[in-house]
Amino acid sequence: MTFSSIKIYNRWGKEVFRSQDSGFRWDGYGVNDGVYFYVLDYGTTTYKGSVTIVR
Repeated sequence: MTFSSIKIYNRWGKEVFRSQDSGFRWDGYGVNDGVYFYVLDYGTTTYKGSVTIVR
């Protein structure tokens, strides 16, 4: 399985982060507190989930 990309969306479906670097880092900079949804693409397999930003 090879990492292809990650995309992170806000609760309205707007993309707020995207990377094709397997060493990506996303600290939530520039977004408000709340729930965000991610899609990790590994070519043949996709993982979806959520992360909550609380400061």
